[in-house]
Amino acid sequence: MPIIANTPPQRPEPPMAGDERTQLTGFLDFQRATTEREHKATFEAARGRPFDEVAESVAAR
Repeated sequence: MPIIANTPPQRPEPPMAGDERTQLTGFLDFQRATTEREHKATFEAARGRPFDEVAESVAAR
């Protein structure tokens, strides 16, 4: 699958079945990918904007 610019990275789906360790590891991988995707989106949206404007938009969340 080709990677297209400005496309969020795919998140690994956590397993729905398995032992406790497998499910926990899968869930944590999913959470890490989600956090990374949100941070990248925020960074890209903030790029080129004055810092005060960025701080206000982040504080409004």
